[in-house]
Amino acid sequence: MNSLIRAITARQENLLETIRVAKKALQGSPEGRLRLNVKQGWTDYYHICDVERKGGIYIPKKKISLAKSLAQKNYLERLIRSAEEELSVLDRFLKSYGDYRPEDVYTKLSPARKKLVVPYLLDDEEYVRRWKEIKYEPNPFRREECIYETKQGDMVRSKSEAIIADIYYDLDIPYKYEFPVKLHDGTTKYVDFMALHVRKRERYYHEHLGLLDDPFYRKINMKKLDEYKRSGIFVGKNLILSHETEESPLDIRQMRKVLKEIFLS
Repeated sequence: MNSLIRAITARQENLLETIRVAKKALQGSPEGRLRLNVKQGWTDYYHICDVERKGGIYIPKKKISLAKSLAQKNYLERLIRSAEEELSVLDRFLKSYGDYRPEDVYTKLSPARKKLVVPYLLDDEEYVRRWKEIKYEPNPFRREECIYETKQGDMVRSKSEAIIADIYYDLDIPYKYEFPVKLHDGTTKYVDFMALHVRKRERYYHEHLGLLDDPFYRKINMKKLDEYKRSGIFVGKNLILSHETEESPLDIRQMRKVLKEIFLS
């Protein structure tokens, strides 16, 4: 599904839930509406519930809860109207969207024409296909240690890396294992996973620190993370870190939750 459609669908679901909650909150609201009279920085509240008393009935301070209930009622009614109007606009857009997708201009070309054209705009499916076809040489260091096979067919160095790779695969998040990354000083490091955020069309880097009990391992990887940072790759921007120790193994459920939040929310 196109990323724009996913975003709109998510927005529709959010609006529908907002309307549902707001309508439930409206139940039991007092009749009538609130009128405010502001003079010289002082506000008086009036309850309008009788057509014969157009100015409303004065609400004293001891009944301020009534004013709050009426104000909340008005807010909820406006919120519902606004959400329903947006839903209507989004629905009309989705119904006509299929007729106005520039991405489809390239998608609908014949294979022979595609070979002759340099596209300016690709749909998600074509973008991901091309991204997956990027060729690279993985980390050559001790390749014989890569003995664990993933669902995607990669051979990785540990059971935990195989689990993480399979989470990416199951969530349909495109990834590459031990992808070479050129750093600021011209050196090359191999990141455990390089994943594609399809909607943003951005790369995310994922390092799994699997031997944190080992002081030498910690030192090497802390240095690597510092080099990443100097190259614009850091946590909070585009770097994901996971870890484990002998006493604290990889939290698979949390790992899945984190990746869903980053790539699919």
